[in-house]
Amino acid sequence: MRLSVRGQITALIVAAAVIGASPGIEGRVAYGFSESKSLAVPAVKQVASKWCWAAATNSILRYQFQITYCQDTQAKDMFGANCVCGEATVPSSCNQPATLGMVANLIEAKKGVYTTLSGRDVTWAQFKSQLVAGHPLWIRYGWQPNPYTGLGHVVVARAYYWSDTLKQLGMMDPTDASGGDRWPWYNWSYFLNNSVFYWTNTLWNAYR
Repeated sequence: MRLSVRGQITALIVAAAVIGASPGIEGRVAYGFSESKSLAVPAVKQVASKWCWAAATNSILRYQFQITYCQDTQAKDMFGANCVCGEATVPSSCNQPATLGMVANLIEAKKGVYTTLSGRDVTWAQFKSQLVAGHPLWIRYGWQPNPYTGLGHVVVARAYYWSDTLKQLGMMDPTDASGGDRWPWYNWSYFLNNSVFYWTNTLWNAYR
């Protein structure tokens, strides 16, 4: 999908204290891109403050495998809590974060979906090849200065644009934060190195 651009990339620093806020650079695609790919993953909002991982999983499984895996059901399967799909108030025993390793184990056991779990060492070429093949990626980042031990956030990587001088990646962000952007864009260089968040893990190459 080709988007028009009215201006330069806008830097938006978000002071995020809870899981679910969109950090960093938000912008539109630069002029003159030579390659692009955009996957029409469904927009899924996390229904609890710590369920970005479940919303991302719901979106990817629906898009790639036509599997509907309710966020509440994921939490129940993950934590063994008494969660009911669609309930208005999520009990604290259900509203828990999960690592991408936990997500990988869950969807393999419950849905027969196999994945590759990596750190931040997914190259631009690998990132592009996954999207060209129709495979969105789970990406987890943590807030600086303690990205591995503090709070974090999971988004769906679903698009890229590439010009001679600029690489950009597009996300589906399940944030429940007020005013959060559901479809943020980031410069690849910024996503790899900034003072707001740190890309820690990637779940990719999903297949059945």
